[in-house]
Amino acid sequence: MGEKEKNFLGFLVLFISIVIFVVVTSYTIDFDMIKVNGLANKMMNYLNENQYEEFFKNLEYDNFSRLDRFTEYQENINQILGEMTNYKNIGTYRNKNANGEDFILIEYDANFSKIPDKTVKINLIFIYKNSDWRASEYKVGLGNINNDVELVKDINYINYNLKEETKEVDEARKLVNSVVQDYDNEDYKQIYKILNNELKGKGDESEFISYLESQHNKYDKISNAKFNGYEIGKDKTEYKFYYYIKDENDKNIYIIFWVQIKDKSYLLGISFSENVW
Repeated sequence: MGEKEKNFLGFLVLFISIVIFVVVTSYTIDFDMIKVNGLANKMMNYLNENQYEEFFKNLEYDNFSRLDRFTEYQENINQILGEMTNYKNIGTYRNKNANGEDFILIEYDANFSKIPDKTVKINLIFIYKNSDWRASEYKVGLGNINNDVELVKDINYINYNLKEETKEVDEARKLVNSVVQDYDNEDYKQIYKILNNELKGKGDESEFISYLESQHNKYDKISNAKFNGYEIGKDKTEYKFYYYIKDENDKNIYIIFWVQIKDKSYLLGISFSENVW
């Protein structure tokens, strides 16, 4: 065999080897996993930089159908944990859900400024939708904070209240927001007008105004209070909304509003920690 034939044969073997390598590689490399990992890392970077709108653009999660819902959730998480300081990918898994649809779960360990010695688990789940991979779920988990009872309780509480609001809940929340605005503007008479009869029976208008004035003098405005979840009564007409603010000693002061949405909207109660009307 001449030199040219040997060179040609060597080139042919190399070419075939490359083709086989490319074919085998194309079957063993999961390009979807690579793409989703890249998207997840980009989203975590948005989260780390508090770019909530950019994060939200890649999210298709029923509990976060509106940007304000996601922003509120994240602000509550940050209020408890502080700012995210760093994060790392600890696992990527592909599986099928109960409907037989492919999903990819990506797990992160994250550190936050208020608990620098602990890690918090963050999960992102992606599904293939409308010819593209989209984040279908985002959840802050527990990581290695299980021995911190109060921290676990706070995070579980926020996640428990992470659900899409009905029209009635949205209406109840609007009523609470109007009460907060009237309170900050010291328009206490307007708040008294929407008290139900039972609450009005606890004292006349002047006594109610004195109660609100004393709270206002003690805690100032409450429009910056952090939302901390809500509960729905058994008959689904009464709602409790929980908020909290910090006093001058950095202590949490919990504010609760009871409202009723029926034929008319009523304020059923208001409390500042243990001071209840």
